[in-house]
Amino acid sequence: MQGFCQKIFYAIMGFSAHHMDYVYNWLISDYHPIGVRHVGGHLFATQLITKRPTKFDFRESGNIVRYGQPVPPEYDLSTINSTNIALIYAANDWLNDIKDIAYLRVHLKYPTRRGITWS
Repeated sequence: MQGFCQKIFYAIMGFSAHHMDYVYNWLISDYHPIGVRHVGGHLFATQLITKRPTKFDFRESGNIVRYGQPVPPEYDLSTINSTNIALIYAANDWLNDIKDIAYLRVHLKYPTRRGITWS
């Protein structure tokens, strides 16, 4: 179990000590979710496969009931009304592609925080 937890931690925080900047751990811990339910993991996996931000996939029959179509629709990012968003990522990030971050910045209604960099 410890090895499994380490892999998840490294995927989020960096895969070795020299990839992690301990000075900014406070910033990450302020914004990183406390826990992830299986629904969030399923949604994350679905979006990795489809390469687009989609609503939750209830499978074909469930999607027809919920959305009126066999596949989940794309999530409308303009409906996010928060003015306090920080997108935390890194060039060697296994979970967030820089292209995805650029896509979010363009499609979010309000500007995100910028200017916090570390190596």
